[in-house]
Parts: sequence; C-alpha cells; structure tokens
Amino acid sequence: MAIMKDAAGQVSQSERNRADYLRRKAAGYYSDKLATKTQAERDAEAVVKRAKRHANGATARATIAELTERRQAIFNITEQQQPATVRGILYQCEVNGVVSKSDYKIVQTDLKVMRQNKVKSPLAGTVPYSWIVDTSRSVDHPMTFQHARHALDWLADVYRPSLSDDADCVVQVWLEKDALRGVLSPVTNEYDVPLLVARGFSSLSFIHEAAQTLIGERRPVYVYHFGDHDYYGRKASAAIADTLRDLAGEGVDIHFESVAVTPEQITKWNLPTRPHGLEGKKAREWDDRPTVELDAIAPNKLRALLKSRLSKHLPDKRLKALKAAGEADRELIRSLV
Repeated sequence: MAIMKDAAGQVSQSERNRADYLRRKAAGYYSDKLATKTQAERDAEAVVKRAKRHANGATARATIAELTERRQAIFNITEQQQPATVRGILYQCEVNGVVSKSDYKIVQTDLKVMRQNKVKSPLAGTVPYSWIVDTSRSVDHPMTFQHARHALDWLADVYRPSLSDDADCVVQVWLEKDALRGVLSPVTNEYDVPLLVARGFSSLSFIHEAAQTLIGERRPVYVYHFGDHDYYGRKASAAIADTLRDLAGEGVDIHFESVAVTPEQITKWNLPTRPHGLEGKKAREWDDRPTVELDAIAPNKLRALLKSRLSKHLPDKRLKALKAAGEADRELIRSLV
C-alpha cells in the first residue's frame, strides 16, 4: 500500500488516517464488526446518534421515510401555491405543521434537490423550476432580432390592447416586498394595472414618479397596498398614502386600502407570528400586537385578495371582451408576417 508524501517528504495526518483505514479494512475489521451486529442494534445506534446531534444543537437527521414524507408535503404545497418564493413555501409548511419557522435551510435544501435532480434522493427532480420565483435578481440585455419578420412574430405574441384607457377609474397596486413580485404580477398583468414594488419604505423619488401619472386625474384613484403587519410595515404603508396624496395634488380623489396583512387575516388564517424586535418608544407604540410577514399568507390567497379588488373595476365579462379584441389584433399582426 503506497503512502503519499508531499514535496518535503512528509506524510500528512489525513494520509496517515487513510492508510490506517485501509489496513483495518484489509484485515476485515469493519466487515467483522458489522457482521456481529443485529439490525435492531444498528437501529438503536442510529437513534442514539440522532439524539446526540440534536443535543449538540444540530437538527436530527431524518430517516428516508421521514425525508420522503416531508418532501412530499413540500411538493404538494408548492404545486398548489406556485409560482411562489422559497420563504413563502416555508411559511405554508409551518402553517401545515410540516416544519418549524426556524427550518428555512431545510426547506431551501429540499427544494434545491427537488428541482436539480443531481443526486439520488427522494423526489429529486420533481419540482419544475417555474414553480419557484426569485425576482430580487435580474438580467439586463438589449432586445435584438435576426430579421424583421422575427420582430413581427414577437410583436404578435406580446401585443395586447390597453384595458385601462377607457376605464372609469385608475388603479395602482403597491407591494412592500420585491420577493413577492412574481406572486402578484400574474394578476396585475391580467388586469393591466401597474405593480409598484416599494421594498419597504419607498423613496420619495419613487412615490413622486407614481404621483406624476395622477396629477390632474378626474377619475377616482384606487391604491391597494400589500405589506407586513409590523411596526415598519404599517409606517411604510401610511407614508405611501400620505405622500402620494400630497404629491398628486388637490382634486385627485385617492382611495387607499391596506389589503394585507390585516389583523382579521391573522386570526382567520392562523398566520405564524414572529417577535417584533423593537425597543423603547417603538416597542411601546406597537404594544403586544402580533407581527406577521406578508409571505405568511399563501400565494393563492394573496392572488385571490388582489383579484377580488381588481375585478370590481374590470368585471370578468368586460375583461373577456377586451381579450377577444386583442386576439383579433394579434391575428392582423400575424398576417403582416
């Protein structure tokens, strides 16, 4: 058995350990040791090892059966709620008793294995990439075409008539968290309304830009806000409402609603709470109210909340008629190709 040495002729500790292991293996130490153990003894040792890991602060390693059961539950939740973020899936797993609120890494790792299919593991490769969204990262690339005909093909695919030009009101949807953009954007796209992602406290420049589109508006304006139910989330929501009204100017009738998260939703849906982490005056002001992140609401419920608001301004019958008109226009574009 050859022993590897470094350039100085020294044998490393890892190489000595490897040589010792090979000698024991050649002598039949490991096979003899295993041969004398019953399956019950092996199972008992596995239980002790998991208990020691747990006692040392590590998460007890799941058995194959436990791992399969957990991933199947994660798969079912992801399938029902997609497209969703990893954190959104974590909250739904917590609500359904699959994991605890501190198990983000477990859910993240499971979803990684369930999408990549790089290892032999339960449910590996079963979750399509499109089910999980992450809009916090993006790629900027200029749009180019090999031929004008390809540009017309693209135009026919993306063309849609404006649904808001002849509406009797103006609608804006504000979202506190960029990570949930992919959850709400399918609904705002369907109803042709802007989705403004504030990322917590919005900048004055961003609110000013949104207000510029409302100056002189004679139609009523409906603003729907989605944010965390905590001290900073409520302050951010109020700041958007006040600043938007101030910058839009007098005469603009703005109706502002905090759609989620509300105290009623926390109670009704038994949403998971977290410590507020406030001190001093802020802690006294927030008092003992529950603190809940927007991600805790199931993506399907968030989309339903938004659709219930938007459908009031553009009923389904009118929406279908406008979509039919858009399809006729797309056929006209295709005929140019």
